[in-house]
Amino acid sequence: ADKSVSILAKLHLLDLPAVDPVDTLARFIIGSVMADGKIREQEYLLIYPALIGVFGDTFDFARVKEELEADRAGGRALTKTAADMMAVFGGIDEGLQEDILLLTLAVVSVDGKVSFRERRYLNTLLRS
Repeated sequence: ADKSVSILAKLHLLDLPAVDPVDTLARFIIGSVMADGKIREQEYLLIYPALIGVFGDTFDFARVKEELEADRAGGRALTKTAADMMAVFGGIDEGLQEDILLLTLAVVSVDGKVSFRERRYLNTLLRS
């Protein structure tokens, strides 16, 4: 919870054209869970409390989830979300990058595992 507050405070200060850093982080975290296919209801229910803890209860997770599923159906998969997150990573220091990766891993692993596809998706940031 403390890391989340710190991460969000720092992301709110970023001024990136055409990229909302907080929305991008939410999309990236949910996209990480979806990387192994469509997000299943039980996965969403498992990560939802963690997402509320990170972003607060006013964030519209249903909208983010629907947009990501539409992107996947449209053939764009999670490419734009990953590209936006790499843009965010380009504007932050290494310590914040590490905090974001740890936070994402904590949420993604709430079901007790991180699949190969989820790891591969997370690695897009490590290669940036």
